Amino acid sequence: MQSSRRKSERLGVYGGSFDPPHLGHVHVLLAAMNHGGLDRCLVVPAARSPFKAKGPAVDDATRLELVRAAFAGLKGVEVDARELERPPPSYTIDTLRELAAEQGGARLVLVLGADNLPDLPRWREGRAILELAEPLIVPRGEPRAVVLERAARGLDEATRASLERGWLDVPVVPTSSTDLRERLARGDESALAELPPAVASLLVERGWYGWSP
Repeated sequence: MQSSRRKSERLGVYGGSFDPPHLGHVHVLLAAMNHGGLDRCLVVPAARSPFKAKGPAVDDATRLELVRAAFAGLKGVEVDARELERPPPSYTIDTLRELAAEQGGARLVLVLGADNLPDLPRWREGRAILELAEPLIVPRGEPRAVVLERAARGLDEATRASLERGWLDVPVVPTSSTDLRERLARGDESALAELPPAVASLLVERGWYGWSP
């Protein structure tokens, strides 16, 4: 019976730098859980994105603590540290293959903020990623047509169609980690309001991201 349930389960995989994790990240996850038909979702912090010249602004242990604080208490949500435990850079295809082998036939769903879509054609084994996992896309600012057009360059018709089908029609929360890091470093208190309360408390207490009021 347990095997049958596992095979019908829709398991979300939500990766990212989360540097720092903010309310926009939480919004993406909740939209995926509430409107994307997910049974569970794994939040997978990346060791280092291959598309970023610099690594995260804080060490992996700090970022993992912040990610766990950001998503604590959300039903069906787990933080998975596997990408922090293997050498960088992080490749989504490796994580999906591991999960496909571990999860007993669960249907993998790749949760993406729409701001990640333009890089999709450059992802390692991008086509294999979308064969292993159904995309579920949450808007992050730009209009749907603009984002999909930019992301579709270099992708085949079937892949473009899967991206269109996976788009969720939900409200937009356009918070940017880059913007937040800059504001935190100059002591802008309004930045704290864009963080989950537990994350804001940790930053204030420990002075991470250069925070000093």
